[in-house]
Amino acid sequence: MPDSESFMRYALKKLLTACAWAGQALTRLWHAVTPVPHEQSRRTYQTCFQAEVPCQGDAFDFRVTIHELWTRPGESEALELAVSERIKAQHMVLERQLRNVSRRFQPEAAADFERAANAEIRSARFPGDLALDCSYSVHAAPDAEFHQHLRNAEIKRIEAHAEHARKEQHLDHLELMRKRWVAFLGQFDGDPLGSLAAQLVGDPGLADAIEKRTSEQERHKDELRKLCDTATEAYRDKDVFDFVSSTDSALSRLLRHLGIESASGPGGGPATGGSDAMNGVEMPGR
Repeated sequence: MPDSESFMRYALKKLLTACAWAGQALTRLWHAVTPVPHEQSRRTYQTCFQAEVPCQGDAFDFRVTIHELWTRPGESEALELAVSERIKAQHMVLERQLRNVSRRFQPEAAADFERAANAEIRSARFPGDLALDCSYSVHAAPDAEFHQHLRNAEIKRIEAHAEHARKEQHLDHLELMRKRWVAFLGQFDGDPLGSLAAQLVGDPGLADAIEKRTSEQERHKDELRKLCDTATEAYRDKDVFDFVSSTDSALSRLLRHLGIESASGPGGGPATGGSDAMNGVEMPGR
């Protein structure tokens, strides 16, 4: 009997293996003829609308453009039908929400209003169709009249800034030219060849200016020379006291006109005609 039992166990094992193989084959065949259905892809529908919502104080409005992205699984026709049934009512809801946000902002704060609107109004779901979804993007701009006011103010600011920069540049140029002219003209001060050098440079106006200054200096020198000659002649007819009284005032005025500091006399006072010598002639009594 041991041989008979061993044969039965062996036959049963083979039968179980054959059944398992047959089951796997049937399963693969079933999957081949009846594939598992895939999830339906979502269809999209894009649209936008515009609205005007009041700013804080209701004096001006924000111009708003709302971009909508509607999505729903299934066919495109079914999505468009669902949108057409709900879009007008949904626009009214959106405008009410936007007005609640817009009245918190001044007319010049369009950017702040846009950020707040996009943060508070992002998407909508619909209880009657849970598969339908709509996302929003809000773009805001100032009121047309207020926008023109801002534009004019900005143009004036830019023009004022440009004018300020132009004046500063002009003043810097004048300062530079002043320093260069002072240094340049200083080279010709008292130079008898200055006028000729300016003519060779090719600037008649510069030559005339240097010639005029040179002539004025020569005139002052001639006046001083004549005064000294007159003082010398006075030695012959007047004593020292009379000479000082008649010439000291004239000499002082001439020295001040020429910009020459008079030497200090004894005790810190200004020197007078009582100096040791005048025009190379020694004073009497020395």
